[in-house]
Amino acid sequence: MVRTLRVLPLLAVLAVRPIAGQERPLPAPEFFLSQVRAHLQTDRQLLSQYTFHQRETEIRLSKLGKLTTGAVKTYEVYPGLDPDDTYRRLTDIDGKRRDPAELEKEDRAHQKHVLDELNKRQHESANDREKRLQRDAKERQETEAWIDDVFRVYTFALVERQQLGGHSTVVVDFAPRSNAAPKTHDGKDLVKVKGRAWISERDYQVARVDVEMLEDLSVKGFLARLYKGTTASYERRQVNNEVWLPAEMRLNLSGRALIRKFHIETVIQYFDYRKFSVKTDTEFALPPAGGG
Repeated sequence: MVRTLRVLPLLAVLAVRPIAGQERPLPAPEFFLSQVRAHLQTDRQLLSQYTFHQRETEIRLSKLGKLTTGAVKTYEVYPGLDPDDTYRRLTDIDGKRRDPAELEKEDRAHQKHVLDELNKRQHESANDREKRLQRDAKERQETEAWIDDVFRVYTFALVERQQLGGHSTVVVDFAPRSNAAPKTHDGKDLVKVKGRAWISERDYQVARVDVEMLEDLSVKGFLARLYKGTTASYERRQVNNEVWLPAEMRLNLSGRALIRKFHIETVIQYFDYRKFSVKTDTEFALPPAGGG
């Protein structure tokens, strides 16, 4: 489920049919889809080039399976050399700034980790470098395989044009085929999801995706199950008139954790994007170690 939500924009890679009655003809499906695929990048790839703020409500799971919402936390997010090294710098809890001394301690630990990783990479052996490149290639292959499953699983209808955030978008409904046969493990979740996507007509980028669960869905790692009817929406906005990045995710979750039922509504917001550089990653303005 986590991966499904993370790659909601990819659900707009579709096989569509035109709907009659438009004042202006909708794009030719084959050309439109080829352009969407050609311009498609995962947000995981794109976010590795930016720093940003992320605000979300903490979701807690007790030992007895009670799922509740907690504090609203704001993070400054800094990408690392590898996606798994992303630094989520917790700055505010329920609108209150954290203790500067605690932040400084965490920043120092992060900077040390960055320097250690840079040094390790600069001195890595040919064998270690090959292994790292193979891991990167494997991740790209897994993403491509998942996208291929989107084509296998869904049928889509190109519905109409709508204005969304000042952009002309093509609205596309999608639902799983009755005989869908996904080949990847993550792709198997797709057959339990239907929805609607809004695609920017000018640059073929995903502006929004809404999804709904058609069946109950197990959530890996949480011993939980989301019920049929659970919904989620994911919006992206154009940043600096050049790139589309996440803006907001809304989750309306109903299900069961262990033996307890739950219903939680939560919002995750993304804002204050800045192009990432090595300089960006050292902008904490820390005093020298041991200094005042």
